[in-house]
Amino acid sequence: MNVYDISSIIEINKDGLIFLGTDGNKHSINFHECRSNWVKHVNESGSYITWSGERINNLNDTDTTCIGQRDWFSEKPYFEFFTNPLIRFEIQPKRRLLDIFAKHWKQRYYPQFYNIQKKIENAGWCTFDLG
Repeated sequence: MNVYDISSIIEINKDGLIFLGTDGNKHSINFHECRSNWVKHVNESGSYITWSGERINNLNDTDTTCIGQRDWFSEKPYFEFFTNPLIRFEIQPKRRLLDIFAKHWKQRYYPQFYNIQKKIENAGWCTFDLG
């Protein structure tokens, strides 16, 4: 898995995502490929369950717009896209001195996380919520 800082995301559109790699060059993620890889992952694992309690294991590309997964409650909140290999964009929370007294200090990063989620949704895609 390749891991990047979430701030390296430059653009999200209907076809994919453009980000700045550690080499200083722009790279892209194709959401159509991510969807196919997501379908393959779900069908092979059989570990995803619908709201009604039904186990998912027979998806095809036309059944979903899902391109990855996200987890706000992880120590480092992230979006993970089903590229090959997986690409993850993490928030690297940094505590300030005043955060010692704040129970929900990580919340100041939520607007950045939510902004990425909304851009993905506005482009017609979704990510599976893990947390």
